[in-house]
Amino acid sequence: MWNKNTVLVVRQTMDDINCCIVPTQAQITALAGPRTIHSLLAADFLGYQDYIDSWINDWTQRNDVNPLTLPLCVSESIICHKKVRKHYHRYVKAAVVSNDYEWLLTHYIVPYARVWSYVRFETVPIGTFSLLWDAGPCQLNMAEFVCSVHRLDIWRLFVQHHGPTLCLRTVLRNGWIQGARYCLSAGADVTAEDFIIDCIRLDPRLFRAIAECNPPATLAGYREFKLQRSLHRIPDVPLVEEYFWIHGFKDTV
Repeated sequence: MWNKNTVLVVRQTMDDINCCIVPTQAQITALAGPRTIHSLLAADFLGYQDYIDSWINDWTQRNDVNPLTLPLCVSESIICHKKVRKHYHRYVKAAVVSNDYEWLLTHYIVPYARVWSYVRFETVPIGTFSLLWDAGPCQLNMAEFVCSVHRLDIWRLFVQHHGPTLCLRTVLRNGWIQGARYCLSAGADVTAEDFIIDCIRLDPRLFRAIAECNPPATLAGYREFKLQRSLHRIPDVPLVEEYFWIHGFKDTV
């Protein structure tokens, strides 16, 4: 039968136990040799953070390591250690600017929040764009930069993620006909705001694309039409005038 004295003895005995990890000869050999996955695993098991940091510095300068074989200590070191993170980000930025797809494919394991600031949208290969996108989509505030290069391959991904309605105004301001048509075909809600007023001075093909979706005509839009007509800024006056006439607006308004 247990009693208080027995419990105290057991607790005291456990408090006196000291544990330590002793590296095996195989681990010592691995750590003394080339920096490989095996040596990294040994350092991770033994808690040798300095070795892990050094291994990461060496890893960023070569492409021969399968990212699927990397232990968690690599990504966690990048996230938790400022010096390692700065080193990693420096190489990420260099790879993005130079469109180094192979490096990104084998190294981009921790998303970099500012990575889209270094992407050259006009020249970035779709493979590189997709790789970065899968790690962390481009935010809506980058819409002007994505739209301005008039690349439908990357615009599709952007619209699918953020929604065609939010992207429609941006593409109209850029005067990009193909991009606007994609937003409309993807289901942009032309009643969400007065898109017609944005199209009055644009290419007639843009105005026609929006008008064919039958958005509501507004008094503000009609007044804008009359103003721009008087300033001779409308490329196709009959087209715009017909739209407002069909919706009941006359020059008597």
